[in-house]
Amino acid sequence: MTEPILLRQYVPLEAYKPRVYLNGFPKAGLHMLEQMVKVMLAPSTTGTNGSPWLGTYKWHSWVKEWQKLDQYLWRMSCLERGTYMMGHSGYHKKIRRLLDYANIGHIFLYRDLRDVAVSQAHHIMDENGNGWAHEHKDLYRMLGGFDEALLAVIKGLGPYPGVVARWEEYAPWCEAEGTLVITYEQMRSEPERTAGAIILYLLKRATRLLEGNNFGVEMAPEDVRKLAARMVEAAGKPSGTFRKGVVGGWREEFKPQHIEEFKRSDPDGWLERLGHSW
Repeated sequence: MTEPILLRQYVPLEAYKPRVYLNGFPKAGLHMLEQMVKVMLAPSTTGTNGSPWLGTYKWHSWVKEWQKLDQYLWRMSCLERGTYMMGHSGYHKKIRRLLDYANIGHIFLYRDLRDVAVSQAHHIMDENGNGWAHEHKDLYRMLGGFDEALLAVIKGLGPYPGVVARWEEYAPWCEAEGTLVITYEQMRSEPERTAGAIILYLLKRATRLLEGNNFGVEMAPEDVRKLAARMVEAAGKPSGTFRKGVVGGWREEFKPQHIEEFKRSDPDGWLERLGHSW
């Protein structure tokens, strides 16, 4: 009896082009991260309204009301090879499982929560129309000036929770397997190293399901350095939501009442757990 001939079906390398979701805790510099990744990948057209944007929150990301999770997961599953999506997504085990099963890379960016509060308050008080027009700015502005708005950002106001309460929805991503966690501070102080880490992560993520090692997908160290240099250059271009981006700028803005309110709103010590101190 003749043995049957088994034909092994090889998946073309094109199918292993990286795809990634860029997830940032607002406001932590997500557009700067996008500018880096955009050197490698194209923006997806399967996000919200044909854009690469996709987040878990209804209307916008400064609330805690989620959109329909099934719609979010379906859009994420449509992410094309060689493209990226970006947005603000709280943690959910179904999202983590989809990213893993579909072999979608996930880069999570966060920042010192005090600088986040300052950036949000400046965005609220911005009169120049720079960036996204935040709904209900008047809720904050009617309190007085910048100091009052910053205090409200820290403690919460109306439909908007305080900055630490918002952070708690994202925090589990810091320990999620398969996620590349980056801080804004790292991205600013060590841009070349950060870019290199992104390149190697996406390469590894794209090829982790391949059998063997003879697929010609390795990158020489010199090629990684050249690509990282291009990414760093791209990250220096102005963004529609970028203001100053100073690390530790909260020290110039926080008054004693802001420090007191922040400590009161952070009973679980998230600031220290993230490596910061007063």
